[in-house]
Amino acid sequence: MGRGRPVLRRPGADLDALLADLEGALEARVESQRRKLFAVAHRLDPKLTWDDIVNPDDHRVLKESEAFNYEDGILAGILSAQILVRARLRELGAGSAPAEVNADPRPHEHDDGAMPYRHCPRCGAELALRRHVRHDPPRLTCAACAFVFYVDPKIASGVIATVGDGRIVLGRRGIPPRIGSWGFPSGYVDRGERVDDAAVREAREEVRAVVELDRLVGIYSYTGRPVIVVVYAGRVVGGEVAAGEETTEVGLFHPGDIPWDELAFPSTRDALREFLGENG
Repeated sequence: MGRGRPVLRRPGADLDALLADLEGALEARVESQRRKLFAVAHRLDPKLTWDDIVNPDDHRVLKESEAFNYEDGILAGILSAQILVRARLRELGAGSAPAEVNADPRPHEHDDGAMPYRHCPRCGAELALRRHVRHDPPRLTCAACAFVFYVDPKIASGVIATVGDGRIVLGRRGIPPRIGSWGFPSGYVDRGERVDDAAVREAREEVRAVVELDRLVGIYSYTGRPVIVVVYAGRVVGGEVAAGEETTEVGLFHPGDIPWDELAFPSTRDALREFLGENG
């Protein structure tokens, strides 16, 4: 028989095992490539550490090395392949059931902007506030290795999706925060994931709908809050439109029937108002 693409026949456990095998193989390949990358950097300058080569443009000897850039490109390609493999296999049904029960009673809790950070993510030493530039606010800085821990915003993506007669798909939240409130499908963007792809994924996860995005509705951020919310308008083109794992109920609402007093977040309200305004 000729060699070709493997055929994935059944969802469920078989795909979960395949996903685990591929993840393991890719992790081993990533680690091997990282060692090779470091070896090239060490030949160029024995004083360089791994932390130094995370940003190679800061070091002329790395920036100008064809060998280093070649190996760095291979590493970037493997990391991109990991993202694509995970996304494709999950589209085919892998990971549909959790591998084990999460003992954390708050598995969906995310940083709300008030969570304190105490330790350096690079070396584990204590963090302390220190001002580095006169016009900047004090930054969390490691007392041991001088790493500056910038507390960056989080990105969420969502879609206001309509069915054929113009009704809007909303789901009632089954996870914190704001359990029991209504909202359009939305959630955090994974690292390395496109923002628009995240909106489509969230629709599949939360209301089991396949959507096509039409346009950007708006980008929403609020003083004192760490989340930037990117909202698209879209249409349901497939799926069953039913409650997913993070929702307890799904409703189809005409504009005059939207439960404004029960919406989950300010961005939910603001995006829906902007969407309805643009749609007359």
